[in-house]
Amino acid sequence: MKNKTEDEKLLYKQWYFQELGPNLTITQKLDILKRISELNHENAGTPEHKMDYREHFPEITIHSKDEMISRLHLLIIKEAILEELHFPA
Repeated sequence: MKNKTEDEKLLYKQWYFQELGPNLTITQKLDILKRISELNHENAGTPEHKMDYREHFPEITIHSKDEMISRLHLLIIKEAILEELHFPA
């Protein structure tokens, strides 16, 4: 049986491939990957639920209907970009 997080991951991945990914250039995708890596390093000790990354990713925010962009969003977006560009996660 799937848990809530697994269901969310599937929804976010579907959202990336249907809505977000097609609206980003390769350059934007590579830049997003770089910024996700930098933020993960900077905020390594911060609990996930306290972080909203909307201001750091305006190109994602304009396509999102969610009230916040969480680390889970960023993780799924990172995995989806790597999958799309045929890089191992």
